[in-house]
Parts: sequence; structure tokens; C-alpha cells
Amino acid sequence: MWTDRGLPGKLIGIPPNSVSDELLLDADIDNIELYHIRGEEIKEWLTKHGKQVSHYAIIDDMDNMLSEQQSHYVHTNPEVGITEEDAEKTIAIMNKEYNQKKLLWNSY
Repeated sequence: MWTDRGLPGKLIGIPPNSVSDELLLDADIDNIELYHIRGEEIKEWLTKHGKQVSHYAIIDDMDNMLSEQQSHYVHTNPEVGITEEDAEKTIAIMNKEYNQKKLLWNSY
């Protein structure tokens, strides 16, 4: 979808969705562990691929990220998909992280 809409940048990975429909149908809505599953999937993906990732943004229509992921997160509308505003937020996240790392590199 990112490329189809001509948005800038490069998408390097999408974490798999490890939650089965059966698990969701049988889930206890009040179970806080289930609420954080998407954030956990992303955390696991970053752990496996972290050496290849210098900065990142999470673009998702699910609002169940971990607290430490909120500054990387852009919540999209599942009815609309990625909008120009979502792309601008994503670019701002990526530029902010790039500039912070650049400052760190220059301080050495």
C-alpha cells in the first residue's frame, strides 16, 4: 500500500500476525496480555532484525502497541488506510529519529 500510493521511503518489513482468529474469538476481552499482542509481535520482530534497523515507525490500524512504542506509532483508520497525514506523521517520526542519531554520531 505504501508504494502503491507513491509515498516516500522504503518499507523493510512487516511483522507477522501471530494471533489466530480462533484465539481472538475465544479471548477474554479483559485480559491485558491479549491487548498488547500486536506490540509484542513488533517487539519480537525488532529483536530479531534490530541490527538492521537504525530507526523505525510503526504504522498500524490496531491501537495495541506497548508504551515504549508510542513515540514510533502512527494509528491509521482501518476504513481508509494510510492517508497523506499518516505519511507526514511517519516522515516526522523518521526524521526526528534520524536527527537524534546524527547528533549522537557528531558528539563522538
